[in-house]
Amino acid sequence: MILATASRRFDWGRTADYLQRIGSGALARRFGWLCDHVKADIPDDVRYTLFDLASRSRSTFLGPDPARARMLPDAFGYDETWRLFVNVPNEELHGSAGI
Repeated sequence: MILATASRRFDWGRTADYLQRIGSGALARRFGWLCDHVKADIPDDVRYTLFDLASRSRSTFLGPDPARARMLPDAFGYDETWRLFVNVPNEELHGSAGI
């Protein structure tokens, strides 16, 4: 819910700059997926930056890695857009999108 509300007055340029400085493709994937999950209106140039950063790393996980933990029931599963395996149950993130 916080990200959904904050995205309306979010400094997207500054966030993209910080993510570029950090240089983590996995973090860019997770952030991009969470923004899509809450239906944040990401400016096109920032979205491009996130995809560019994400392309520098392999697929990653949001939640426990199923190779190390059991597959969680009702998990979102694999997201093709962000190449992110979301091993978090829908119910756990239900309030994050203001649903």
